[in-house]
Amino acid sequence: MSATQPKELTADLERKAWDLRMKCWSHFEIADELRITEKEVARLLKRMADKFAKAFLEEIHQMRVEQTAQLQQIAKAAFQAWEAAQQPTNPSPPPEESLPDPGQNGQTPSLPPSREKEPESEGSSPGDPPKSKIGRPSHGAAYLRIALQAFAAIRALWGLNQPPKAEVAQPEPWVETFPHIDMERFMRKDPPTTVRPIQER
Repeated sequence: MSATQPKELTADLERKAWDLRMKCWSHFEIADELRITEKEVARLLKRMADKFAKAFLEEIHQMRVEQTAQLQQIAKAAFQAWEAAQQPTNPSPPPEESLPDPGQNGQTPSLPPSREKEPESEGSSPGDPPKSKIGRPSHGAAYLRIALQAFAAIRALWGLNQPPKAEVAQPEPWVETFPHIDMERFMRKDPPTTVRPIQER
C-alpha cells in the first residue's frame, strides 16, 4: 500500500482489516485477503484501535456526567421524601356519632358498637413516634440511606474514594554530608551480635 493512495481507500482498508480481525483472523490471513503486507495490516489495525480508544474515552466521560446527574436526581428525590416524612401528620377526626332516632312501635333501636382504643404495643410510650406494621418507626430513615448510597455512587464514579498517596520521606540534611557512608545500613537497627567469652587456657 503506497503513501499516495487516497484517504477513502485507506479508510476502506482499515474497516475491512478491523472487521476481519474481529472475526479472529490472523495478520497473515488479513494480509493475504487484502493483498497487502503484514506490516501494513498492523499499521491499519493500530490506527483503528486508536480511533476506537479515543471514542471510548469520550463516551466514558459523557457517561459519567449523565450518571452523575441521574444520581443527583435520585438523592434529591430521596431527601425530599425524607423531609415529607418528618412533617407531623394531622389525620381528620372521625365523625361524631349521633343518637339513633326512635324506631317504630316505640322501640329503641340498639346503639352502634363503641369504638375501642387499640391497645398499644409492648414497650411503647405516649411520646414515641408512630410505628408501621413491621414495628419500625416511620421517620423515613430509609430515604436517607438511599440518598447516602447515591452520594457514595457519585464518589466511586469519579474515583474520589481512593486513599491518598503516601508521601515519600525526604532524607535529613546531614545525610548529604556523608556520601561515602552507607546510610541505609547505618540507620538499620540490627540486633546486637553475641559476644563469646574468652576461655582461659
